Amino acid sequence: MYKTSRYALTLFFVCVKTNVNYCTAASFIVQSEDTHSISEALQIIKHWNPEWQPNNWMVDFCKAEINVLETTFPGTHAVN
Repeated sequence: MYKTSRYALTLFFVCVKTNVNYCTAASFIVQSEDTHSISEALQIIKHWNPEWQPNNWMVDFCKAEINVLETTFPGTHAVN
């Protein structure tokens, strides 16, 4: 449901694999889908979970998302 709202807000979900299925572990909304906004939200999530180091991310083809993920979590791989 990308850009189907009349508001200029982007919703992100961080989902993790559990022993049963996938579960939404975090979500955040940004007004601007830019590097700074996404980075700020991911830094907060990373601060809450300092030992969490995901290996892979599934994203759409958004350079801002990919750059932030690979900078915030070094060694991670973002695939679209």
